[in-house]
Amino acid sequence: MTPLPEGKPVLQASHEQAAQFMIRAVHAHPHQVTIFEAGAMTNLALAIRLDPEFPKLARQLIFMGGLVDTNMSAINGNAAFTDDFNMVFDPEAAHITLTAPWAKITVVGNISSDLVLSKEHLANIAQSRRPVAQYVVKYMKTMPLWDEMAAAIVVDPSLITKSQELYMDVDPIPGINYGRVHLWKRDQAPLRTGVKSMTIVEGVDEQKFLDRFIQNAKAL
Repeated sequence: MTPLPEGKPVLQASHEQAAQFMIRAVHAHPHQVTIFEAGAMTNLALAIRLDPEFPKLARQLIFMGGLVDTNMSAINGNAAFTDDFNMVFDPEAAHITLTAPWAKITVVGNISSDLVLSKEHLANIAQSRRPVAQYVVKYMKTMPLWDEMAAAIVVDPSLITKSQELYMDVDPIPGINYGRVHLWKRDQAPLRTGVKSMTIVEGVDEQKFLDRFIQNAKAL
């Protein structure tokens, strides 16, 4: 393993599998646990297959991913920002997860690619000598705040200023659309395939989020 530039982590990884941990958590606290997914959905799909009650017992699922209509953005901009990695890495797992019986699903997709941590933001954070502030300045780059935005919505859903309730699924069939998401209104959705209605975030209070992000980074 290539050494991390910031050093080796001090905390030891748990011996418990992620899927088993999530299953245990929702059974211990039924309808109280929010599942936040900031990567591929492999562990979620495994938990669902191990325990079909798992998604029913969770409070909700909020995930980063589900980019829509990004073809032109990939051509005219940075293709790496539009590949929807969390979906295309394991499309079968994404399909299993998104068609499971969650009480609520919130999709934080395209909107997060528009919010970039700029050099000006980093210069502001650099004014603090606190450990987290200095870590952010040293190791973070001017890139979209994908996971940070999604995590902020978990903490404060009022950051959402615009959304739609639509049906979504991921194409699990190898081909040109493998791992790509599809959206439908209810009267267009292939309901027999198990597609579910979910909240698609289309707008956020960017200034409120950035102010909090910078403030917290400077304080820790």
